[in-house]
Amino acid sequence: MEFPNLGSHCDIKDCKLLDFLPFTCDGCRKTYCLEHRSYSGHKCSAAPVDVTLPQCPLCSQYLNVKPNEDLNRRVEEHIVKGCPPEPKQATNLHNPCSQKGCKNREVVPLFCKLCLKNYCFSHRLQLDHTCSQTPVNHNNTTKRESNLLAKFGGPTPNQNSNQKVSVNTKGLSTTDKTIPSALKLNAKGDAKIPENKRFYLEVVYPLSSTIQPKLMFFNQEWSVGKALDVIADAGGVINNNNKPGPEKLCLLSLKTGEVLPTSVPLSGLSPHVCSFDAILLEKVEAKRRTVC
Repeated sequence: MEFPNLGSHCDIKDCKLLDFLPFTCDGCRKTYCLEHRSYSGHKCSAAPVDVTLPQCPLCSQYLNVKPNEDLNRRVEEHIVKGCPPEPKQATNLHNPCSQKGCKNREVVPLFCKLCLKNYCFSHRLQLDHTCSQTPVNHNNTTKRESNLLAKFGGPTPNQNSNQKVSVNTKGLSTTDKTIPSALKLNAKGDAKIPENKRFYLEVVYPLSSTIQPKLMFFNQEWSVGKALDVIADAGGVINNNNKPGPEKLCLLSLKTGEVLPTSVPLSGLSPHVCSFDAILLEKVEAKRRTVC
């Protein structure tokens, strides 16, 4: 023979085939030919245990099985014994709202940066909950006005306590001089817009961002869609509304939670949204884009 040491014989007694490319089993470490190389082919006594667990097709739960137990039978027994399990009650959700009288809970905690308490989506802003860190003078102004003045750098009503508070027909409680002028001076917008055409809004940016709310003004003749573009640009928020997709950036009224129609001018939003009201910029799925 020209190559007497080339290849090895199969360790199966009834085979003993000389294989020039033999296979060594990683279980029993013996040598086998191509036909007997698998664990089942040579009935390997040291084959690794199959740890594959069956998964229930109804509840997707993985099931424990005993050695040599039929997997299909194990799944069938699991289904017969009460699958799928009963759904968990909503009361098991964590993160209850700290606002007095509110029973809402959220999956994700929403902490106030001032009082450090957790609130639901409806009460997450300092304007909407009894924030212990925001001073409020109930004799001269409303809670919302004091929060706006403190946030945007205007003088507090205590500095001019002799002035009388009046509530206008649009639902904005103001003093005749101090509060409007203080807020307007700190609002951001296009300086070319005439004073008599300015529409002021407190803009709250998406929950997932760290952008602080802004007091901005717009031309009351602008559409909601144009104001949305300006708001997104001012906050550096990516606006892909011109591209197809399941979600779009929308403006929502924080009074009603409704999505504002993009084609309507700002002056036509009353009474749903008035000047100095708060709005939220957020991504909304198509099925939720109902207008007010």
